[in-house]
Amino acid sequence: MKKLFSIIIMMLVSSLTLSAQYARLGDINRDNQVDVNDVMTLVDIILKGYTPFSVTPDEITMQTAGSTATVNILGGYYFYEVVSADPNVVEASVFGMTVTLKAIGGGQTTVNVRDVLTFRTIDIPVTVEYDALQLSTNNITLVVGEQGIINISSGSGNYSVDSTNEGVATATESGGNVTVTAVGAGCAAITITDTKSGQTVVIEVTVNHLPLALSESSLELSIGDEMMVGITSGNGNYSVSSSEPNVATAVVNGSSVVITAVGGGSAVITVTDTSSGKTADISVTVEYFPLILSSTSLELNVGDEEMVGITSGNGSFTLQSGDTNVVTAKLVGFSVKVTAVGRGNSTITVTDTKSSQWVTIDVTVKVDPVASLCPDSNHPHMIDLGLPSGTLWSCCNLDSEHPEIQSPINFGGYYSWGETEAKDEYSWSTYIHCEGSKETCQNIGENISGSEFDVAYAKWGGMWQIPSDNQIYELQRACTFSWTSLNGINGGLFTSKTNGNRIFLPAAGYFIESSLVNQGAIGYYWVGNQYPYQGYEEGAFYFYIGSGKAAYGGSYYFNRCYGLPIRPIFKNETLQLSSTELFLITGNENSVSIISGSGNYNVQSSNTNVASANISKNSVVVTAVGSGIATITVTDTKSCQTVSISVTVHDANASLCPDDHHPHKIDLGLPSGTMWSCCNVDTKTPNNQHPTNDGTYYAWGETEEKDIYNSSTYFYRDFSSNYFTYLGESICGTQYDVAYTKWGDDWQMPSRLQCKELVSSCTYYWTYENGVLGGKFVSNYNGNCIFLPASGYRYNSTIKDYGGGGYYWVGTNLREQDNDVYVLVFASVDANGNNAVMPRDNGCTVRPVSW
Repeated sequence: MKKLFSIIIMMLVSSLTLSAQYARLGDINRDNQVDVNDVMTLVDIILKGYTPFSVTPDEITMQTAGSTATVNILGGYYFYEVVSADPNVVEASVFGMTVTLKAIGGGQTTVNVRDVLTFRTIDIPVTVEYDALQLSTNNITLVVGEQGIINISSGSGNYSVDSTNEGVATATESGGNVTVTAVGAGCAAITITDTKSGQTVVIEVTVNHLPLALSESSLELSIGDEMMVGITSGNGNYSVSSSEPNVATAVVNGSSVVITAVGGGSAVITVTDTSSGKTADISVTVEYFPLILSSTSLELNVGDEEMVGITSGNGSFTLQSGDTNVVTAKLVGFSVKVTAVGRGNSTITVTDTKSSQWVTIDVTVKVDPVASLCPDSNHPHMIDLGLPSGTLWSCCNLDSEHPEIQSPINFGGYYSWGETEAKDEYSWSTYIHCEGSKETCQNIGENISGSEFDVAYAKWGGMWQIPSDNQIYELQRACTFSWTSLNGINGGLFTSKTNGNRIFLPAAGYFIESSLVNQGAIGYYWVGNQYPYQGYEEGAFYFYIGSGKAAYGGSYYFNRCYGLPIRPIFKNETLQLSSTELFLITGNENSVSIISGSGNYNVQSSNTNVASANISKNSVVVTAVGSGIATITVTDTKSCQTVSISVTVHDANASLCPDDHHPHKIDLGLPSGTMWSCCNVDTKTPNNQHPTNDGTYYAWGETEEKDIYNSSTYFYRDFSSNYFTYLGESICGTQYDVAYTKWGDDWQMPSRLQCKELVSSCTYYWTYENGVLGGKFVSNYNGNCIFLPASGYRYNSTIKDYGGGGYYWVGTNLREQDNDVYVLVFASVDANGNNAVMPRDNGCTVRPVSW
């Protein structure tokens, strides 16, 4: 017993020492002093035993507010306290050895568990997950001024709202509801943020304007018709587009859509409310143009190619050959390229896919191509192409330097026009018919064919000579042309439509100074005719051969000093005329060229009260005296051969205008039914219109006259790209059409097809009308006519070529963003209704058409 007490005393002493150490932090019984009570408590702890203080688990994650969890206390003195650092996140209580946690709200905090007697503490990290932020909907569609409410179905209860575009929609939050107000049309995103959890949800907001509605949804029109469709509901800003601008175009005019029928077919006009983006469609059906071809029968040789023009149609075509072993066909623009494959007969069916119309071309392929152009190597040969004039063409070019190696593909010698020797340099300084400059060119004759200046005549003698323009015309009419390669040399092959014989003209190029240009790519051959206009004595005509076509130079010329090859012809004395039929108007005259003959002729009229005639050089000049029919007989007094010209004369007063109330619609009996105006558009003197009034000049697409015409004053120029603004494939009958805007009703600019129809359906005369020089087009169908003054065109402030040519705007564009558009051009030589172009910023006159 004494021994046990000693042990206890030792332990007390040791404990008192320990208690002194604890006293630094406070006494065991928390009375701020170490006394016997502390010692007794310590004895009690020692006697009862003590285990280490810990908890399990030592970290808690709770799902949502309202959930509970427990923590078990291990060890300690069995007397504890618990404190939550954030009661708004979790509440804590202890009972015995168990701590109970209750989730109040989302977030993170700690719960402190303390052993009261030992002062030991443990912090338990507690995480309470937030409720997911959810809305009753994530998108809403409103109209301007409308409000919509979206409920926040779950979240922390603390939120903020933000709009990406308050010009479209604004939003406020109150009591878990988001109120969205539509401000303007468009789209916006409303972002809802849970400020406690940081979660966000986006509401997609669409705000629309008024619905778009039209007075009509479908129309049936004829080409040229114009119809207005009202916009009965919308928001004031609209645009229109056409699915087929070649069928129908449309423009917005206030609260109406003006629709113009351009070509046959179906189109959908889409009206767009640019404020709301809503669209409405108008289905438009336009009656089609008739399908008309320039020819419905062909006679070809194997290997020949022929182009048949589609003179009227609706822009979309298919082809089918009845026998592809005889003939094949291919569309090239608005033409049918027919190729003869083998001997026989076949048909080409051309179908207008828009209108379902069809027309057939009957094709006869007569002969196979010969293996060689010449019967032997003894060149030159006279090739008989079966020409009406009897003219024979040489098989090869003139080559004064190497006659012993003449062949159909030898380029031959190069000569300046009117010179008879080849040379090393071709320039004005070496040209023998001038004094060193083009301004000093000497006149050596209007036509040097067969003269001392004709190198073919000088070198080969006899009846060999340079071909004239009439002989070039005859070659083109009587033969088919194809671009091909013969023995490795590119050139043009001319095959007679009559007998199948052929000549080949190599692409010999030409010399300028000492440089050979375009050899192998293009052929240029001298024609015997000088350029006929005063002030251009330095020029002579040429014959052009290229991969696309062969053509007489027409209104164009080469400088006479250039070096070109020569393809001679052998002149036949058979009496031949350029035409055997004329249509005239009383008081007018026309010339028929004598292509070949002896040079001695007389003429006689069967009725001089209808037409008289006389010989002027190598032409028969026919003068219309009075209406009726007469026959002009031309007699070659040496050979006694005769050729007749049938002349039909119409009364001038009846065929132009019936009275002075212009403009009139002149019926030329055209297949399309097009009526041409008797006079030009003239905004300056609308009450003084007259068929010989030049009218006013306009830039293409503009509707007002101005002082200066060039690209800097052109209204539709895009200066950023240096291109002109695209106004559409055709401006006929649109707001860009000055004929339509000035005259209204059913007047408009002519299209390219209508100009081509005018030229192909009428006989053209370069003549005077009331003292005004211009072009007269006399219908081949009914004899009626129109007169177009040679008004030239305006560039800058100057009128160019006045009295020398007519340049009239066509409503058809050339290509998108192209600075050139089509024009109807005519001069003393001929009229071109299809391929001539003019820069859009120049000023031209306008001759309207109607129906």
